[in-house]
Formats: sequence, C-alpha cells, structure tokens
Amino acid sequence: MADWSNLHQDVLNLTFSELSLHVLLCCTVVCGAWLRTIRDLRRYCSKLRHQSPWLAFSGSGDDIGSATDDPFAAHFFSLSEQKVYTIPLPEPPIRYCLFVGSSHGWLITIDEWFKIRLLNPINGAQINIPFILTLDHIVPFRDPWGHIRGAINNILHNQHPVEEIPKVNFKAMLSSDPSQGDYIVTLIHCPYGGISFARSSDNKWTTMSLPGLYDDTIFYRDQLYATFDGRVDIWDDLNQEWKTVVPQPELVDIYPFHISFWSLVHTPSCDLLHVWGKIIPMVEHNDDIETPLMIVYRLDIHNGTSVQVKNLGEYAIFLCNNQSLCLSCKDLPELKPNHIYFTNDFWWWNDHHREKCRDVIVYDLENNTFSYILHSDARLNMPPPIWITPSPLLND
Repeated sequence: MADWSNLHQDVLNLTFSELSLHVLLCCTVVCGAWLRTIRDLRRYCSKLRHQSPWLAFSGSGDDIGSATDDPFAAHFFSLSEQKVYTIPLPEPPIRYCLFVGSSHGWLITIDEWFKIRLLNPINGAQINIPFILTLDHIVPFRDPWGHIRGAINNILHNQHPVEEIPKVNFKAMLSSDPSQGDYIVTLIHCPYGGISFARSSDNKWTTMSLPGLYDDTIFYRDQLYATFDGRVDIWDDLNQEWKTVVPQPELVDIYPFHISFWSLVHTPSCDLLHVWGKIIPMVEHNDDIETPLMIVYRLDIHNGTSVQVKNLGEYAIFLCNNQSLCLSCKDLPELKPNHIYFTNDFWWWNDHHREKCRDVIVYDLENNTFSYILHSDARLNMPPPIWITPSPLLND
C-alpha cells in the first residue's frame, strides 16, 4: 500500500495549492503530515488565503424528509465548483436560526430564543456573545410577565403576521477574526434603527447614539462607519458621539420601485465604496420578476465627497441583506469582474411572495443586465441566504 505521508514536500505544495477548499479540507484528515503541510502552506499561498464566496443557506425547500432535510445541516453553494455541499453543524439546529451576518469566515446566527452565536462552518467552532435581550431597546420581545414574546422559529415558518418580521431585522458585523484575538461585534437592530456593540469580553450590549435608521455598518481602518439614507457617519470611539463625514448624494429617482438599500464595502486596494440599489419591476414582462438597478460610489472621507464609479475593473461586489464584500477576480477566474452578486432578499416575505422562490442574481454593472444563480431553488426562501468567504484556517 502506498505511503501517502511520504510524498515529497514540493509535490504536496503544488497539489494542495490547486485544490478547492472542500477537497483541501478532506485532505487534512488523511494523515498528520498532510494536515501540517496545509497549515504551513496557508501562510504564503494566496489561493488558500483568498477563496471565492460560498452562499450559505439552511432552508429545506420542497425536500422535506430527504437526506438533505437535516435541521442540523446547512447548505453551501460553491461558486468555483458550481456545487452545493451539505455540512453538518453543532447544536442548536441551524434550520431554526437566522443568519444575521458573516465576517472573516464566521457566520453570525441568532436562534429561535434570540441567542446570538458566532459559528465557523468549516470546523464547527462556536462562540457565544451577549444575549439579545440585554439590548437596551429590545422590549417588544417580552410580555407583561417578562417572558419572551415569540420565537424566530415561528416567524421562519410564517406563524406570525408580516408586521412581526421587522422586530427581528438584525444585521451584525465583526471587527476582526475571533480566532486571532479580541474582537467587536456591532448589531443594527430594527425597528429602532440603532447600533449596539459588544466587545469579546463583554456580557451585555452597549447601545450607541441613534441618529437614524442605519442600513449598513463596516469596520474600515479601525473605525466604525455606518450609512443612513445615503449619509455616512463615523465613530472614532464607540463610546463617543458620531459625526457625519459624507452627506447624502443626489440620486435620480426611478419609479416604480419596491425598496432601496445602501451598503458599505471596501475594496482590496482599500477604497471605501458606497452602493445604492433599488429593486424595480421589469416592465417588459407580465410576470412578477424584478430587475435591480445599482449605483456605486467611491467615498472620499477626508473631503466629504462621493464620486460615481461606472466600472469596477477587476473587482466583483457581493451583497445581501447581511453582508457586503469586494474581491479581486484576478486570482478567482470563476468570478465575473465588474459584476455585483446579490441575494434578492429585499422584499417583504408575505402571502404575495409565499409561492415565489428567492433568487440570487449576478448583475452586470456595465450593461444593466442580470443572470441567475440557483434560480427558483426553494431552499433559498426562508431563512434568507448569506454570502460567506470560507476560511481554510484550521485550529492549530
């Protein structure tokens, strides 16, 4: 029998650097020598440090009772392989959790009793962060006797009216990789529109000033930025007041539209981009298909200005209701430069859309056209999917 552990180091390095993340992870369990090689290789191989995003989703769709209908497993669509992987995850059941963010290879989840956790889907590691009911303003979740009013599980399965949904509209962001040391979690919570934060050593959330209904936040050059109706605010210190650094840009309104949104994203070259989007009905069709319109701005924080960017060059942007990122396509040929990938989860989930499958759209910024990923896959419906850049960094 061949002794795979004695393969020449150069052969292993060359082979491992060409493998997909899923296959690479399988190789780590072959033997200790392969695991050590992969851990060493990740430090200087750009392909191992920069992966194309996976789309994470945990809905069962119409396959109830099938092998993939496991409440303890999530699905991950790999753009590079055009394949869906089902990965088992630890308790609590991921089926009954919402993805409220993803950063640095970690998913940020909230379970049916409003407990928030950080979850690394690659190695199953979990980190508890402060209970959501320690937030200063989240009072509607309790009844007059102090009991939790309802569970996210009920909302996922449409047991609450649609007006209940905004009460669990959270969006979270990490300042840094939790596996590398101290970190901060920020949380946008609606309908109040405020931002709260918790450091890794905190046992409760601290609510910041509430100047508006924020759409998105981002940690950029060690400072927190947030966007509100197109305006960009900054906190030099999370315990201090905010200040506005870029006013709301002028936009040409387009009618009719369903909903608009703002996202903040920084490029690999450290530019800060501001993305505005609307979901607009396609007038040339008689069905209920919707097509996006998006405008990208480059922000100049020092001068308080924004300039429209009509071509992203080598970059691609990934958007969803809980995560925004920008990647270079040079080392990721499976991605389309000057395109925006986003999950169409900006419409209300109600009876009108109950039979409609959520779409994942690839938008061509130059031609204002789009195509689909996993079109009409019912597993994307509820809970909404989220982009995650999987980290091949394993526990040392």
